[in-house]
Amino acid sequence: MTDALKSCRHFSLVYLDDIVVFSNSFSEHLYHLQRVLSALNEQSLVLNPMKCEIAVQQVDYLGYTISQNRVAPMKDKIAAILQIEEPCTLVQANNLIGALSWYRKFLPNFATIAAPIHAITNLTKK
Repeated sequence: MTDALKSCRHFSLVYLDDIVVFSNSFSEHLYHLQRVLSALNEQSLVLNPMKCEIAVQQVDYLGYTISQNRVAPMKDKIAAILQIEEPCTLVQANNLIGALSWYRKFLPNFATIAAPIHAITNLTKK
C-alpha cells in the first residue's frame, strides 16, 4: 500500500492497510482524495466503504486521536492502561512498560521512571 501511494505521501499517511489523508481545506481534501483513489485504482486496490471516514475533523489512527491542532492518546486506550493491575512478576512489569512506551511522548521523564524496571527485567534476559 505504501508503494501504491508514494505519489501521495505529502498529504497521506499509510500504515499497513490504514490510510489517513490530510488537507488544509475541503476543496483541497477532495483533490487529495481523488489522487489517492486514482493511485489505489491503478494498482487494483479497493477500499471497504464501511471502514472509510471521509472529510472528518478528527480521526482515530494507530492509538491516537488526531485533529487539526492536536495529537492525543485515544481515551479508551488510556482507560485500558489505567485498568492494568500493579505488576507482580517481571513479565507483567515488562508488559506494563511496553504498553506505556507507546505513549512515552505524553509521559514526562518516562525514560527515567522506567529505567529501574528496565534494569530489573533485562537482568533476567542475560
